[in-house]
Amino acid sequence: MLLDVQDAQSNEALQIVLNVVELMTVLVDCASIMLIMEDDGLLLKLLIQLLSLTGEVTVQLAAVECLLAITGRKVRTVLILYTVY
Repeated sequence: MLLDVQDAQSNEALQIVLNVVELMTVLVDCASIMLIMEDDGLLLKLLIQLLSLTGEVTVQLAAVECLLAITGRKVRTVLILYTVY
C-alpha cells in the first residue's frame, strides 16, 4: 500500500514539474534574455538537469522545448540587433 501512495505522489510531482516547464516555455518567449540568464543561468542549468530524468520522456521533451524556445529567442534577438546595425 505504501508503494502505491509513493507512486501516486511521484506521479503528481512529475505532473507538476511538467506543467511548470510548459508554463516556462510560454513565458520565456516574452521574458528578456537578461532575466533568463540571471543567477549564472540557473534556469538553463535546471532545464538541463531535467534532461537527465531517465524514463521520464514527457518531462525531457518539455525541457527540450523550453530550451529551444530560449535559444530561438536569443538567435532572433541577435539577428534583430545585427540587422539594425
